[in-house]
Amino acid sequence: MISIHLRSDIKPYCDRHPSRQMALVFMQLEPGPDKPWLPTYVCGELHCPRHYNPVFGYFNIFKQRVDHDTLQRMPCPNDALPMFVETIDTEHQLWTWRCSQFGCDGTALQAASQSKSTRA
Repeated sequence: MISIHLRSDIKPYCDRHPSRQMALVFMQLEPGPDKPWLPTYVCGELHCPRHYNPVFGYFNIFKQRVDHDTLQRMPCPNDALPMFVETIDTEHQLWTWRCSQFGCDGTALQAASQSKSTRA
């Protein structure tokens, strides 16, 4: 298992609301008193259930649990961890994905139309 050391400078955009940057919170993504509180990002759009976490990628929360049917992962070409949407070029309709792992320079470009078609 890869040990994840989250970069401190990430500011992901929501994959459903590309104009919204997500806010950092700490959540228990699995129920139980002994489960850790993990850094997770939430969309600021009213009623948007989207979250981003460097282990799961993008996902929805349903009934206080990760809804695995809504996962979207863009794997990093260097370490295969789920990347986040770092920038959106609206003129060229391109999304830049970046790895959240400290010290990793993994990135990928994706056409906005492709990201919309693969979203859960």
